Amino acid sequence: MPGDREPPVELICLPFPEAMALWLLMSDTGETDPPLDFGRLHTLSGAFVLLAFGAVALLAWFHAA
Repeated sequence: MPGDREPPVELICLPFPEAMALWLLMSDTGETDPPLDFGRLHTLSGAFVLLAFGAVALLAWFHAA
């Protein structure tokens, strides 16, 4: 039996940022409105992608300097 903190099998087919954000939303025990969940999913996914691009750009900038 999988643990409570392991992601469900359905998330494996999603791209990583969306899967991670959806897993965080699903692990929240509070009652939330479904449209708010999709908005939060989009925000978390976008933030993760921007963070990843920023990290790559910073590494490239340090490597070029």
